[in-house]
Amino acid sequence: MDNKSNQIGLINVVIGVAVMFLVLMQRNISSPQELLYWIATGMFLYHWYWGLVYFIKYLGATESFLELFFDFVIVGVLVSTMFWIDTPAVWFLMNGIVFIFAIIKYVLALKLRKLPERETAYVKRKISLEVPAVVLFLLGAIIGSFFDLGLLLGILVVVGHTLAIAFFIKTNVYFLHKT
Repeated sequence: MDNKSNQIGLINVVIGVAVMFLVLMQRNISSPQELLYWIATGMFLYHWYWGLVYFIKYLGATESFLELFFDFVIVGVLVSTMFWIDTPAVWFLMNGIVFIFAIIKYVLALKLRKLPERETAYVKRKISLEVPAVVLFLLGAIIGSFFDLGLLLGILVVVGHTLAIAFFIKTNVYFLHKT
């Protein structure tokens, strides 16, 4: 078994356990707002699962300690967001932090790896897509801190993320290989 397989297996276990806990949390949901953040958290867990697997599969296994550190931080913060579905400001802040660390990981990949031109262009494109996500999540955290708009923000997250992913799939943002 190679490093790629080991790392993908570890991601399967961690995200699988996180999804199991998320499903178990469903019985404690007490409002439509919490339901929206629960759904959004599930969407993000699956999104990040496929993103991490895709990164390893097409850009290579994590080999530097620094990249591994950011992998653990990203997954750790991402998984912990499920415990904040009842506090939108914190939920948004934590998702913003995840995207900030993802940008750092992509920058590290550009600096530490000798990526071919096509993969380098892909990573740069991903960075350009993550920056608006950071801004929107941090804006959501600020709005959520000062205004009681959690339900509206939850609707915007679920609908916005669904539309964004549909657009990214339609425009082949997530594909390095020919489809």
